[in-house]
Amino acid sequence: MTGRISRSIWILGLALVGAALACSAPGFSGAQPSQAPTAAGSDAFSVSSPTAGLVATAAGGGQAQPTSGDPTASCPAATAGTTQIISKENGFCFLIPAEMKSSQPMNPAGSSAAFSGQVVDPGAPSPLSAFIEVTYNGPADVADGMAYATKWRDVYNAGQPDPTPATIAGQPAGVLDIPGQMEEREAFVVAGGQKYSITSPKPGQYDKIDALVDKAWSTVTGSIVFFPPTNVPKIIRAEDVCPKASGDNLALIDWGGGVCMLYPKSFEIDPQNAIGRGWFNGGPVLGQLNGQPVRANLTISNAGPANGQTPRQLWQPYLANQDSAKMDVAGAKDVTLSGQPALVWTQGAPEGSRNAILVGNSQAYTIVNQPYNDPNYPGGADNVELVWNTVTQSLAFFDPWR
Repeated sequence: MTGRISRSIWILGLALVGAALACSAPGFSGAQPSQAPTAAGSDAFSVSSPTAGLVATAAGGGQAQPTSGDPTASCPAATAGTTQIISKENGFCFLIPAEMKSSQPMNPAGSSAAFSGQVVDPGAPSPLSAFIEVTYNGPADVADGMAYATKWRDVYNAGQPDPTPATIAGQPAGVLDIPGQMEEREAFVVAGGQKYSITSPKPGQYDKIDALVDKAWSTVTGSIVFFPPTNVPKIIRAEDVCPKASGDNLALIDWGGGVCMLYPKSFEIDPQNAIGRGWFNGGPVLGQLNGQPVRANLTISNAGPANGQTPRQLWQPYLANQDSAKMDVAGAKDVTLSGQPALVWTQGAPEGSRNAILVGNSQAYTIVNQPYNDPNYPGGADNVELVWNTVTQSLAFFDPWR
């Protein structure tokens, strides 16, 4: 059953994310900009208005002249071969190598400053460049950078090695190697009660960018200064809204997805796909599909920011990419689940399912509940209803953990 469930939610999630929602990096939620900001003449970078966004000062220009009480007074001045970057909104300033220019951030654009070097092998299928990104991640809910890195590892990369301790801006930091097509090195810092991360490629993968990768990392981490940000967000925390386990129900928090719920004690979290996420299997084996056992199950997954759209509006791109003959389009109903707007519909072969798109705390979520009204898998209706009712009546939403 595991393979089928993961494909169902993956297909739905791709349709939503690709057609209606903006992409974001693993572990972060937020719309990305349509184009990268430039060093001058944009809202993000301004040489004429130090209080707006980031200030880029060329070598020799020194730091912006502070007004009385200006927290940027302690920012390092640009030197030969470096550029000074200041973000009052996000509470950081640092130097970068002058050969690096602003680029589109992987993380939420309003909270990140991203820079990259010249592209190497521009004719290659996947051109490469050195990059580095500094991100403000909101008020701290962990003691220090090592605790921050450890929790990030547990939420997004369970089973990976422990973070390596470091010191950045006089604060204890934790550094993780993050696997991927291009491995990344990410430092996690807590300063002044706020969370920050610094991300770049892990050295040793591509000779042509290694020198600038190392230079950028040492320049940024050796010069960065943190101060109170001006755009501290109000955070809905999981501990303030999530239900507690009781009676026949257990509780689960999907930290990265920003959703928590109860699920029946007789169900278990899918061991292959669902560490810390809402993927549940339960009840007797009802049959086989593609070599996998079919049991009553439910999957809920964060599909990204809703961007102000209703569940029915988010459904339209999915409809355009699916065989409507398998879907009860006319029977799709606008409902509320756990007090949040949702759209529910059913689908047929190869395995009947009840599906939903739900919007909670400005995020879009997809739900797949199987096997639903499927004559090929009789006898599981009670458990299908049990997990559906338990989960959809207990959902609570918080800001996805960064």
